[in-house]
Amino acid sequence: MSVTIPKDILSYARATRRLEEAVAWLCQHLPLTVLAMCFALNWKTVKNIYKAYLGHRFEAPSLDNIAVIGMDEVSYKKGHKYLTCVFDLNNSRLIGVGIGKNKETASKFFKAVGEERSKLIKTVAIDMSKAYIGAVKEHCPKTLIVHDKFHIIQDFNKVMDRIRIDEFKKTDEEHKGFFKKTKWLLVMNLKRLKDEGEIRLKQLLNINIPLNTAYTLLEQLKEFWECVTVAQFNRALDNWCDMAYESDIQPLMDFANMLEIHKVRALELLPLSHKHGNLRG
Repeated sequence: MSVTIPKDILSYARATRRLEEAVAWLCQHLPLTVLAMCFALNWKTVKNIYKAYLGHRFEAPSLDNIAVIGMDEVSYKKGHKYLTCVFDLNNSRLIGVGIGKNKETASKFFKAVGEERSKLIKTVAIDMSKAYIGAVKEHCPKTLIVHDKFHIIQDFNKVMDRIRIDEFKKTDEEHKGFFKKTKWLLVMNLKRLKDEGEIRLKQLLNINIPLNTAYTLLEQLKEFWECVTVAQFNRALDNWCDMAYESDIQPLMDFANMLEIHKVRALELLPLSHKHGNLRG
């Protein structure tokens, strides 16, 4: 496959067009640092050549006729550096990326869409971030906000880890060994666990009632999206929250309270949940 860079692209660069085209093509197959060593170039020069090529090769995504979008943060660097990514869920495409995960970053997307086109957005799938919710309410006040299964389970996994840490601190030295390297065992799909992992998980749950309770509630939480009607969903959610409150485990009680606050927005259609989860991956 050949790569052609127009004359007006990188006209200021101190490199021949043939070199730029070779670098742009090889960037599709090799890391930037490797190419920089091969051509005796600074890696930033290689990056700028490829960036210019991509800017020419791919047009900015159309923001017309957007009806259902998903908004999510993605970590791109250590030190809590995030990008906000916006997806067109009906057409399975990325339509916006911004630096940060605050309200201002989300608002920039809606400003780029414009007031008139924002009115056409019917549904926004997001996590329970106050920043994202605030931006949607400000720019699309009539848009339906939904919280998809992926993010609700992700938030509960954090609760599970909080309980694990608290219980590790409380337990005696004799049983601390059962807690080691169990962070992911507690949140992984049981079908994906190997025999050794399944045994270790059962041992931990047998010796610790709070973790056993949290794990049981996690499995029940995953079943919410099997509900067919809103009434069925409401009953399942109310029963779940009652069990969380009765457990007298503070992180579970706090999570139940959060679910009740966002209850209406959690009543989201299953197909939308799958679309958002798949696009995020």
